Amino acid sequence: MLTYTFIDEFGCENFAEQTAFVDECFGLNSGVNVGIDIFPNPTNGSFKIVFDQNIGGNFRIEIFNIKGQRLFNEDINLRREVSDYFLDIGDKPEGIYLLKITCDTMFYTSKLILKMNY
Repeated sequence: MLTYTFIDEFGCENFAEQTAFVDECFGLNSGVNVGIDIFPNPTNGSFKIVFDQNIGGNFRIEIFNIKGQRLFNEDINLRREVSDYFLDIGDKPEGIYLLKITCDTMFYTSKLILKMNY
């Protein structure tokens, strides 16, 4: 069971509880709703990260191969009204990748599947 505490810019505080399942290979299961979706997944290379419009701030986006080697790393500043972030990994070989998104108050991982003929 995870408990999230939210504090907005006005100091208002609230909390939520959620059960998360941990996959020993990939971290948090993508079925946990943290306000981030990956579409399409599987992908042929181009995909987008869809952020809930209530999410904003400084994020680090990283992509790792199955060996744990970091292939992509970018820091972004996301405004709350911007919800889509586009990436293309079509220059990488087919396979399973790990997408990791971090910020001050959040950590999210998702399995990303690259299939060229998808």
